[in-house]
Amino acid sequence: MNWRLVLDNGILNNFNHVAGYSFPSPDFIIICSEPDDIQRTLDGGLTWDLLTTKLDCDLIARIDFNKNGFGVGIVNYFDLDLGLYTFSLAKSTDYGSTWSLFENQPGFDYYCDPKVISDSIVTCVSYNRDSLFLYFSRSVDKGNTWNHYPIVKTKDRESLEKYCFINDTVGWLSLFRPDTVITPQIGDGIILKTTDGGKTWVKKLDKRFDPPHPLLTMEFADSLRGICTSRSTLLIYTTDGGETWIQDSSFIVQDIRDIVTRLAFPTPRKFFISNFDGKVFKYDEDGFTNIEEALGKINSSQVFPNPASSEFEYKIYLDYPQSFKIEIFDILGKAALPSISCFSEGSEYSQLIDISSLPKGMYYIITNANNQRTATKLIKAE
Repeated sequence: MNWRLVLDNGILNNFNHVAGYSFPSPDFIIICSEPDDIQRTLDGGLTWDLLTTKLDCDLIARIDFNKNGFGVGIVNYFDLDLGLYTFSLAKSTDYGSTWSLFENQPGFDYYCDPKVISDSIVTCVSYNRDSLFLYFSRSVDKGNTWNHYPIVKTKDRESLEKYCFINDTVGWLSLFRPDTVITPQIGDGIILKTTDGGKTWVKKLDKRFDPPHPLLTMEFADSLRGICTSRSTLLIYTTDGGETWIQDSSFIVQDIRDIVTRLAFPTPRKFFISNFDGKVFKYDEDGFTNIEEALGKINSSQVFPNPASSEFEYKIYLDYPQSFKIEIFDILGKAALPSISCFSEGSEYSQLIDISSLPKGMYYIITNANNQRTATKLIKAE
């Protein structure tokens, strides 16, 4: 799947298929793509660095970082003698600039979905081909030592799809049980929950949905509200911490008719969905929005300088007398300043906006005037 980072309004990923990404903070974003290319920004998308692991690997995938620059990823090597890929966990302590393999690996045949849960806790899911067990591998000392806790024996071909944690003890995990080897994308969805950091997992859902496709990814906005997507246009959600899950087709609009592949919560009230077309959609209180189309509707009448430093004059032309709001968000969708309520009886409105309190970076000015939402890029220089 080729990706374009639409929220920076035009910085392209000109490399191969994206294999992993992490958004630890509005300023720090890191994306890895095949075979061993890493793109990173430390200033909210103003500038990008092209990096590599220098581990002579065939692929680095499924990376995860914290905001302090510590991160993990899966490194793939192709073994010509075995004709198979081998897997190792790698780490970086300097925002992805340099990488090294963990001296002590979890010790199984296959690793997936490594995560940095806290400053010291690192996790992944491991698979043992001999016992057929999926294990939750957890380290409390940044990967120096590991403990392994059984999740499920894959006697019915169960496979991990995704897991997430809201803190260092409470998390959820999705599995998929296919009907047959011949139909690996048709089967039942399973969701488990842990309240002890992954030592034990309790089944909360075992159900065939319509359509009966894998539950691909899962994210929680807080301890109660979460959403899980499938390989089709199916969304299920929970409002009680994953105890019960509800399928509701009202979450899907006609435009999202391709396979939903990724989901992220920048704030508890908003989430983003991407599909195999490379489109990214935002869902909030106004419903679904195609991010690329929304950012394309930039008001060309703006006269404030970019980059701006402390304050600027925002101008907008109105079709009729109306009330509207001016909001400023960072690139992850988080409100950067309090919203400004406006009213104008004339056809032109101007507002002086003080941005001196904002750190430097890229922001978006969102208005709902003229019965439509428009986005204007704002660069805070210093």
